[in-house]
Amino acid sequence: MDLSGDQRTALSGEGLTNVNDFQYFKRDELLVAFKNCRSLDPPVPLSAKSSTRLLVASIAWHYYTNTGRGVTPTNMHFQNILRAFNIEWKAIASMAEKENELKLPVLSKTLPPLKWSESFKQ
Repeated sequence: MDLSGDQRTALSGEGLTNVNDFQYFKRDELLVAFKNCRSLDPPVPLSAKSSTRLLVASIAWHYYTNTGRGVTPTNMHFQNILRAFNIEWKAIASMAEKENELKLPVLSKTLPPLKWSESFKQ
């Protein structure tokens, strides 16, 4: 995640010490943790790069656990896996936000099964 030792210590003070702690940290909780790190004495700011990587790792952790996949160091490696995961996740999220303009045909008196199957193909 490209974190320095001070940043790791500050995040561990917030409760984020290992990968399984992401179960308690989603986007909002991570943003609060980042803000708390900046308000320490001395302040420990996190770079935009590290913050983004941690946010992506949180999304990936929740995705993996919700889909029954194991969370391993291999699939939580940013350069090898999470960078591509972030691109795919953004595509999935944008598709979910769009309204589906396609309307599936409904069986009715005017559209019996044979005509319905033809309209479904189209």
